[in-house]
Order: sequence, then C-alpha cells, then structure tokens
Amino acid sequence: MHRIVRITDWIADIAIGLLKGLWIFLLTMFTNFFQPIHDFLLIIFILFILNFLYGLLSDMIQGSDFSLKKAFQSIWHVVGFMLLLFLSFGIGKKMHLPDDSVVDFTSWITWVVIYFYGVNILRNWKAIQPKNQVVAFLYWVLSVKFVEKIKYLREYFSKQ
Repeated sequence: MHRIVRITDWIADIAIGLLKGLWIFLLTMFTNFFQPIHDFLLIIFILFILNFLYGLLSDMIQGSDFSLKKAFQSIWHVVGFMLLLFLSFGIGKKMHLPDDSVVDFTSWITWVVIYFYGVNILRNWKAIQPKNQVVAFLYWVLSVKFVEKIKYLREYFSKQ
C-alpha cells in the first residue's frame, strides 16, 4: 500500500510539474506576442489606478460613501480597454499588417483612453481642490476647447 501511495505522489508531482511548465510556456508566449504594446497597457493601468484613487478621494470629500458598484464598473472599464488593445493588436498582427501600422492603431486607441481618463481625473481633482486654478483651467481646456477641435467628437457628445 505504501508503494502505491509513493507512485501516486510521484505521478501527481510529474503532472503538476508539467502543468506548471505548460502554464509558464503559455504565459511566456502571450507576453511575448503582446510585448510591443506593453507600455500602452501599463499606461492604461496607471491611469486606471489614478482615476480610481482620485474618484475615491472626490467621493470622500463630497461626503459620498464608497460604492462597490462604481468600483466594479471602473474595473470593467479598464478590462474592456485592455481587451480592446489586445484584440486590435492581435487582429492586426494576424492580418499580416505592417508592425508599425498595428502599433500606431493601438497607440491611437490608447490616446483616446488617455484623453477620457485624463478629463475624469481632472474633474475629480477639481472637486478635491476647488480653488486650484491650474487644475480648473486644464479641466476646462480638455473638456471644452479640445473637444471643439475634434471634428466628430462634438457631434458624438451632443447625441449622448
């Protein structure tokens, strides 16, 4: 009986080792494939953290309680943004488009996310420090004047 237990443990150790190796192999392949957009993903994640923290501080200062629903919504947003980057990059690569154009397209998506996160961070920062004229001015420029320069964005906001 003792031999059977040792053999079973030995087989389980081999299976676990193989599964660990397979997991590391798949993770390495995934990260290697998406390495060109690593910085874009990092930027979006940092902006997500900043947006989350400024939103939380803004709510606390305005007397609102922590909203788990709002927190999960912001997590779903960042997951969606990152998934959009993964999909756009992966589809572009699999369509054999030039690497530069695929990275450029992914960069444009990242700039859009940066803009919307930036406006939201500035809005929350303005609520945290209402007398900060620099933040108020930056928020005004990004939320009003910049939008007027983008041809179809003003039309999009008017329909929303």
